[in-house]
Amino acid sequence: MTFTLDGAIILDVEVTPNSSRQGIVEFNEWRQRLVIAVKAPALKGKANTAVLHVLRTQCHLKSHQLSIVSGHLQRQKKIRIEEAQPTNLLDMLKKILEVDDSEG
Repeated sequence: MTFTLDGAIILDVEVTPNSSRQGIVEFNEWRQRLVIAVKAPALKGKANTAVLHVLRTQCHLKSHQLSIVSGHLQRQKKIRIEEAQPTNLLDMLKKILEVDDSEG
């Protein structure tokens, strides 16, 4: 997670398209990226739309707060999140990942 001069948050993510499940899966320590699995294929922007949907629903954000700023055609992407409190977002991601860890 990095920050822009205008107060936005840049989140590094790695996408797993065509997955059997959909959601925030883990934090990859080695790559320092959040891993997001989506059921959508990496075709015509469907996986990108699904990634934004996952972040929006699981982190309780609004559509206008999220945009992909790089990696549109790659698995590794940078997502811009506007109008969000970094501590609240970090706490929410930690809770999501704790729930995932306890399930598996």
